[in-house]
Formats: sequence, structure tokens, C-alpha cells
Amino acid sequence: LLTAFYIFLAKLSNEKCVTVGIPFANRQHAGVENLVGCFINTLPFTYHFQAGATVQQIIVDISQQLAETQSYQ
Repeated sequence: LLTAFYIFLAKLSNEKCVTVGIPFANRQHAGVENLVGCFINTLPFTYHFQAGATVQQIIVDISQQLAETQSYQ
């Protein structure tokens, strides 16, 4: 779904580089587990489209970058 959104934005804007803010739950620290409230961290996620890349390759690239990005939250 994220890949489809990126392709849609790239086609709509006619840009090769697209950035989207992706929300991640930020409850990894023991001190905030029992607190009530919204702990959401929004991370910018940028994808640079390569000329001639297939949809399957874009899906793989975005999946790998998303896993990398999650380590920075």
C-alpha cells in the first residue's frame, strides 16, 4: 500500500524524489509503557525513483528502507 502511495505521488507531482511522514508508535522505553497518552513519532521517509525500476523492485526497496528507518525511531 505504501508503494502504491509513493507511485501515485510521484506520478501526480512528476517528481523522482518523494518524501512522506510515517507515524510510528514510540513506546519502546520501559518508563512510558504504563503512561496514558499518545506517543507517536513521525519519521520522514524518502524514496528516490530509479529510471526503469519495476514495481516489484520498488516494493523491495521500500520494504528494506522502511526496516532501516524504524531503527532510528
